[in-house]
Amino acid sequence: MTSVNDRFWAEALKISEAKSDAEIRSAFLEVIGTLGFRAAYFLNPVAADARIGRRLLNLGFPKVWERHYPGRLALVDPLPRAALRHGSAFRWSEIDRILRLSRRQRKYFELLERFGIGDGIGMPCYGPGARRTFIGVGLPVSDDCITPESMLKVSALGQISFQRHLQLSRLSDLENPRLSQREHEVMQWIARGKSNAVIGQILGISASTVDVYVSRIFEKLGVTDRTSASVRALTLGVIRASPR
Repeated sequence: MTSVNDRFWAEALKISEAKSDAEIRSAFLEVIGTLGFRAAYFLNPVAADARIGRRLLNLGFPKVWERHYPGRLALVDPLPRAALRHGSAFRWSEIDRILRLSRRQRKYFELLERFGIGDGIGMPCYGPGARRTFIGVGLPVSDDCITPESMLKVSALGQISFQRHLQLSRLSDLENPRLSQREHEVMQWIARGKSNAVIGQILGISASTVDVYVSRIFEKLGVTDRTSASVRALTLGVIRASPR
């Protein structure tokens, strides 16, 4: 007789054998459904600085939340930062054990309640080259779905999904990232150790504009920090080593 755990891992195996990101998403939703969750969202890449990366993929959460997230909500959502600090899966409603929330961050959770989102599970996922992503799983059919066991299982699913995504990515554009001319210039100066403010002065653009280019570069290279970006860009031949 097949146990519940056997069925769970049999379904999880589909993720590790997925042939596309679409198959990963479909299998992920199917498996978390067996645990009582109806939605998930992915942020990639993630860093402590909320201005970097955080490209949203929404699977089942309300569209009104999705429309507002890429702007101001992404900047106040404390869940990714809590995940990076905690290092493992956690219950959203217990975030106070991990971070001291600002007034704006508390209002974000009030907004989630108004959107009908409520509680969920958040987790960081890790890959080679300092790649990090955040996965949030929510809309449980009941609060009883959020247990230590379900958090362990969701965490395992998230890591399996992220690893498979990276495996597929290595077969596609991630191995040959294409930077625009301006992104290439910014990346060259990043590799020379220049700050965003200095790069802005060199290129005749504002530091905030440089911030935008840096975020795009990190996303294209699949990294979350300047050192990893420099190493990856040099390794892939995106830029050439040159004296500072």
